[in-house]
Amino acid sequence: MNTHYSSTRKIDPTRGARLGDNTPNDADRVEIGPTRLAYAEWEAAGLDLPDLQEMRRYRWQRLTRFVTDRGLAGLLVFDPLNIRYATDSTNMQLWNTHNPFRAVLLCADGYMVIWDYKNSPFLSEFNPLVREQRSGADLFYFDRGDKVDVAADVFSNEVRRLLAEHAPGHTRLAVDKIMLHGLRALAAQGLQILPGEELTEKCRAVKGPDEIRAMRCASHACEVAVRAMEDAARAGVPGGAMSEDDIWAVCMPRTSAAAASGSKRGC
Repeated sequence: MNTHYSSTRKIDPTRGARLGDNTPNDADRVEIGPTRLAYAEWEAAGLDLPDLQEMRRYRWQRLTRFVTDRGLAGLLVFDPLNIRYATDSTNMQLWNTHNPFRAVLLCADGYMVIWDYKNSPFLSEFNPLVREQRSGADLFYFDRGDKVDVAADVFSNEVRRLLAEHAPGHTRLAVDKIMLHGLRALAAQGLQILPGEELTEKCRAVKGPDEIRAMRCASHACEVAVRAMEDAARAGVPGGAMSEDDIWAVCMPRTSAAAASGSKRGC
């Protein structure tokens, strides 16, 4: 009762400056990441951890190549899974699926910009491949009301200027999912809008070595969590003293502990 979590060590100096997935060992992790429970389980299972820096670089290079191979000026994505794939950053994923307030622009030269909520730039600053953090991609009525067309014009102007700087002479822009006002505003800027989902789906279809390692860790974490839940249910339910919440309480800490492993990273 006298031992408090705030008094315990959060950083393990014996692990060095970086953790097994090549993230800083400073207990100041912004991106979703595994806990010590997950690290211990993966180590016991003999699994190789993904190098997250290399995984992010692989995805950035692959997306950029897909853009240039198609002769595009850039790729603009609103789908939160594609944003996670491109940047490895998240922000209210479920709400964002039906209220698109985030966007990422990847220019043909690899220059990448994210639009997020005004007070949320830190959510992607851990990734040096994201060169700028902006705000203003929330082009839906709940946020903008009757001025959504004004916001769309401002946003589309920013996109046009970025493409003019980083893909001069090119106006073909692939877009995955965008609100109607945004689509019209981009077209009014003289940009030729093309479907972006074909590009992102084919890009994500092939996994790199570190993505495969991440997926193996994710699969193991899920299997261990479900097995622990099943064992608890078999032992507790027949006695009549275990509720559904009790069963889920066994599973959830384990699945949360490995939240960043492959399936949660926009694979």
